[in-house]
Amino acid sequence: MFAIEFNALQENGVIKIPEKYQKDISGNLRVIILMEKPEERKPCESKNPFNAIRIKTKDFRFNREEANER
Repeated sequence: MFAIEFNALQENGVIKIPEKYQKDISGNLRVIILMEKPEERKPCESKNPFNAIRIKTKDFRFNREEANER
């Protein structure tokens, strides 16, 4: 297996392979898409931000068989 790397823009879900690589590509391909990191989102400006939660588990009984039932 070998890798070819190039930058491309998608148009309607189609990525064009540059002509210089087309002769080397045939058969089944594995496609991995790496994108530039999108702009950071602004933090939530809610009046009541969610900070933490406490759950008491002292008397909790975990049943693995029940959890794995299908």
